[in-house]
Amino acid sequence: MNIKEVLKKAEEFLARHDIPEPRLDAEVLLADYLVMERIDLYVKFDYPLQEEELSHYRQRLIRRAKHYPVAYITGSKEFMSLDFTINENVLIP
Repeated sequence: MNIKEVLKKAEEFLARHDIPEPRLDAEVLLADYLVMERIDLYVKFDYPLQEEELSHYRQRLIRRAKHYPVAYITGSKEFMSLDFTINENVLIP
């Protein structure tokens, strides 16, 4: 599966679980996992994902589908142009 196909399926999955912005969350989680900017997902739409990448991404989607905050999944949050390291022991700015 390539990035385009994966994002489409991820968006549908998150939407079925009543996630408010399913496409945005799907993009943020995938871009973070692949260590790229969100815009690169569109530039590399045809990039094929390996099974290991898909497996890790699925685990992130499952956590998000349970309404777990994206910042806790990615471990970071931008606030006022600063990147903060986030975990379950801190409030999300």
